[in-house]
Amino acid sequence: MKIINRWDREVVYQDDSKTVKETVANALERYANLRDANLHRADLSYADLSDADLSGANLRYADLSNADFDIPFTPDPDLIKKVAAAALPGNLKMDRWHTCKTVHCIAGWGVILHPEGKLLERFTSTYLAARFLLGDKVAEHFFDSDEDAKEYLKQFLA
Repeated sequence: MKIINRWDREVVYQDDSKTVKETVANALERYANLRDANLHRADLSYADLSDADLSGANLRYADLSNADFDIPFTPDPDLIKKVAAAALPGNLKMDRWHTCKTVHCIAGWGVILHPEGKLLERFTSTYLAARFLLGDKVAEHFFDSDEDAKEYLKQFLA
């Protein structure tokens, strides 16, 4: 099976695999560089992408369920304090992740305020990105009402 460059029609990878899934898995194993790859609607279930370079890759509709990204991620303990400081002056709206550039929910603020937040959000979702960045304890409050969320965030302003 062949993987062909869609622009110039040149063969970029070829092997004896019988399925697309096997061919992609073999190519990933061999090259593990997906820089600028367009994986629109690709099924990467069970793919081990721990050493893959995904910078510039378009994964918008890719099925990444069960993919092993092997991301060692520790939530930033100071991020929730930044979220509280940004959200409590009246910039908190819990019914959407992002309402506009200056109003977000707790998760939305976490994504916006972390330097890697927007990138992580683009490759996963707002919920997952914020959960990675803020941690499971904070994620329990992602679906609070506006009033409950304000009460929760007040403790981080002290």
